[in-house]
Amino acid sequence: MHKAWKAWKSSKSGFLDFFWGREFFSTPSSAAAKVVAQLQDKFDYIIWRSLRHAPTLETILSQVVSFVSHQKCHQGELSQLIEYLCNSRCLIILDSVETILQTGCTNHYRPGYENYSQLFQLITETSRSSCVILTS
Repeated sequence: MHKAWKAWKSSKSGFLDFFWGREFFSTPSSAAAKVVAQLQDKFDYIIWRSLRHAPTLETILSQVVSFVSHQKCHQGELSQLIEYLCNSRCLIILDSVETILQTGCTNHYRPGYENYSQLFQLITETSRSSCVILTS
């Protein structure tokens, strides 16, 4: 099991992990898939979304909130997602995150995608039972 996941299991804060490049697996997506297979029974929801076509944060929020609310809510807001993440054990995988970043920069977002940083920060600060995996 990935060493960071072992640390998360005893952590009291939200968890955000990155699978970047081809360090141990053929692709970062396959690394995330391996973690999901090992931990799937630890989560109420497992949500995998691709950022390959650079969807806005609003689109991702709408899709995820709709899923975890069992289609009861179709408009996703960051506060709603954080509430679900705090009340349920959710694993969210965001694949191809490099498409929302400026070329060559791992900590600078493309114009219009800066609000993703707020999502990542809130997850690590507020969610106790959920986590997010970012892959390249």
